[in-house]
Amino acid sequence: MCAVFAHIRHRPTQNRAPHMIFPTSMYALSSARRWQSTHYLDKLCRHWLSSNDTAPPPYTLTTYADPPGIGRNAQPSCRKYLSALESSPMNVYTPSISTSTSYPLYSPASMSRTNVGWTLCGASLVVTWLLVNAADAIWMYFYIQACINPNPRTAVNRTHSGFEGYEAMMFFFGFIWGIANLFVMGALIGATWSWEPTSFKNSRSWSIMKAIFVAFILFPIAVFLVIMPFFGGWIVLPLAQIYAWNHRCDDYPMTVVLDGKGYYGARFTPDVARFYQTGIDQSLYTFDIDTDSSDFGTFHLREFDVDQVSIPLQFYPTLQQINYNFINNTVTGNCTVPVSQGSSNTTTSQCVSGSFDLGQPLSFNVASAVPSNATFNASSVETIRTSLRTVDKQWTFGDDAPSLILREVNTNNLQLEEIVLRTAVTKKGDCTRLKICVAGPPSVTNPTVGGAVMVPLGIILMRQADYSIECTTPSDN
Repeated sequence: MCAVFAHIRHRPTQNRAPHMIFPTSMYALSSARRWQSTHYLDKLCRHWLSSNDTAPPPYTLTTYADPPGIGRNAQPSCRKYLSALESSPMNVYTPSISTSTSYPLYSPASMSRTNVGWTLCGASLVVTWLLVNAADAIWMYFYIQACINPNPRTAVNRTHSGFEGYEAMMFFFGFIWGIANLFVMGALIGATWSWEPTSFKNSRSWSIMKAIFVAFILFPIAVFLVIMPFFGGWIVLPLAQIYAWNHRCDDYPMTVVLDGKGYYGARFTPDVARFYQTGIDQSLYTFDIDTDSSDFGTFHLREFDVDQVSIPLQFYPTLQQINYNFINNTVTGNCTVPVSQGSSNTTTSQCVSGSFDLGQPLSFNVASAVPSNATFNASSVETIRTSLRTVDKQWTFGDDAPSLILREVNTNNLQLEEIVLRTAVTKKGDCTRLKICVAGPPSVTNPTVGGAVMVPLGIILMRQADYSIECTTPSDN
């Protein structure tokens, strides 16, 4: 491409007279520096004039070394030729030697323009190559972001089918571009390995320097540019997923891990939700779901994982049972509190009621009067009504884990306000486990364990249980 560009831009004017001094093939690749050497031109001229009009040796003059066999006898006509060359801005022909073909001779001025053409074309190709690599990296960045931080939706994953198309095209282009980078870097390594300046000719130290440069700089870069366009998503995504699992909920007071039993889980193994205070690895307590009937479901306390007295008051789950009616999409919940300070006797009463819509978007209307564990008269707790809605319409998928951000809705203007909870990512290597970041509505006294959190968690756990079976089912099934 660059050769064509340079030829069109700097094609020399041909002399119609049947005269020549040197064939073009001898000098088309020689540098402008060479042509500016009067001593070298004199040697070439004398060599040609001593050849008795026979065909010259096929020198390409791609190096700075003098070609062999140059004659040493001075020829007066060479002086005339050199003078003409120095005064001509374009091509020079010597009329003293007659041949059957006319060949153009490149002067320093024309060679300089040709070199500029090569330089501009080469620079444009290098810039284009770098820009395509940068664009491919950006393409992959948005793919990884959509995988580990899918909410709120962007143009990349606005629809699940659109994201799958984006992913397929990224890997297809990455395969093609990786092959292109293989050829480019192979040519660069080859050119670097064969490059040998005159001052370092046959130098052992220069060979060692080239070997080190190629082995420790060019070769790693080549491997990176060949592998990453196609395999980069598979390499980087697991690392990003691990980081998101460990740190996505750092700014939330509580995290919940939904753990589905999966395809191989025993029938008696429940789908559970383990509650953690952020920053502490030990779970505080565990809830599970009971969905033996397709019309009804229960999300209830299974066990305390630590001593109850060690659980901070704001994280203590007095709301211990939530009942879902999928016939009319209603929900009720029961709270359990001690009858008095330090008493082991408890009392249970209904403290949550409301409705839900499992469509797109997912939404809840919950009336909650959940007492703290230090409240001995549950009826004295004020009822707070909360409306919740997901930011994006699509929140559940057949071949992926639930993914959503649930925000409180301002009932006056129907605008979404504070985040109540959000999904993070599934655990690397274990698709049955999904992490939830919990904040709760700020208007509630103990927001992380109120009805506005517990009611949606039960629904999300049910959908995660479905996905756990889907993602662990053997392909032959």
